[in-house]
Amino acid sequence: MIFPAPLYYSNVRLLWFGRFFSSASSFFQFVVIGWLTYEYTQSPFLTSLSWGFGALSGLISAPIGGFAADKWNRQKVIVNVFLLKSIFIFLFAYLVISGNFNTYYLFIFLLSVGFIQSLGGPSDFSLIPLLVPTRRNLIFAAYAITGSAYFVGHFSIPYFAGLLLKRIGPGFTLIGQLIMILISVLAYSRIQTIRPQEKLIKNNFKENFIELINFLKTNRLLQGALLLRTSVNVLVVPAVHGLLPIYTADIFSTGPDGYGLLFAILGVGGFFSDFSLSILVNYVKKGTLLLFYLMFVFFSMYSFSLAQSLSIGLICVFFLNFGLISILTIGRSLLGSEVPDKLRGRFGGIFNFTNVLSILGTLLAGILAENYSVTIATQVCCVILLIFVVIVFISFPTLRRLQ
Repeated sequence: MIFPAPLYYSNVRLLWFGRFFSSASSFFQFVVIGWLTYEYTQSPFLTSLSWGFGALSGLISAPIGGFAADKWNRQKVIVNVFLLKSIFIFLFAYLVISGNFNTYYLFIFLLSVGFIQSLGGPSDFSLIPLLVPTRRNLIFAAYAITGSAYFVGHFSIPYFAGLLLKRIGPGFTLIGQLIMILISVLAYSRIQTIRPQEKLIKNNFKENFIELINFLKTNRLLQGALLLRTSVNVLVVPAVHGLLPIYTADIFSTGPDGYGLLFAILGVGGFFSDFSLSILVNYVKKGTLLLFYLMFVFFSMYSFSLAQSLSIGLICVFFLNFGLISILTIGRSLLGSEVPDKLRGRFGGIFNFTNVLSILGTLLAGILAENYSVTIATQVCCVILLIFVVIVFISFPTLRRLQ
């Protein structure tokens, strides 16, 4: 049997397993927090806010995480971040199980976990080029393959988490999240890089980020890629993923298991996205693929806003994530092929920083859903996305010409 080239490297396989269990942990949290917030508050605004609120703390931690990724061993940074995250998961699970949970504790938990997660994100982004030989297509394939681990977790965990949520309640379901993150720690701790990491020489935090900004000023391709990543984080994810609990309960009239199923199908779409992208990229320019996938996201997103049944909603979210994840994977691959290793951690911090801006989309989607409807919220964000994408592709021709 012929396997994708990156899987012949044991470190890539370990990274795949580490990312699978890490994503499994995250999706336990997404399912529990989304459903718990809406059930407890009955507020579309707070439910939408709960999706992106944790990213707000990345305003501080993402640059620190980027600095840490270039300063210290990236693998050890990830392991320590996950161990710290597990402590906060345990404490919050205890509060929920003991009945001492309230809305304030929920948002404090989201801020804390978001802060911690952003510390490790740049190291995770930057680890792959140290695990395989320096060949552009191999690095791109490694990003796609290890990215698929996230989506295997995405489609295999949420429905299961929804069933657990229904049967044993949110507190004990969070214990499942804790177990997943600890297994991920074991996988990451066994990874060994095939080349030494280029580390920072300067200790001055400000000087090191000025070096990154000067690099970005001259690279229009990376500027355009950052804007596209920001657009989907701000306009797509909050208006669809963040509003799923409300669509599930109020539009599709189903419960936690239906909510988990919607999340699972998002993962199926993401998995097939990376699989098809690894093939298409050999025949079609990445710039053409980017435009195609962005249009795919637009039509799927608008169709989802019109769906009145769970079955139609499932089809729409499959195709939505199929396009969305391809866009993000192409963007992540540029980190390995276009950015020098000594800058990858800090650039990964900038990549993670775009997640912080998702709070803007969360506020917009939440306010529109609260005052009008979830349908209007999704449609408005969809139209803004279309306008923004057209402007970016006109302003950054290097994106259109990306090979």
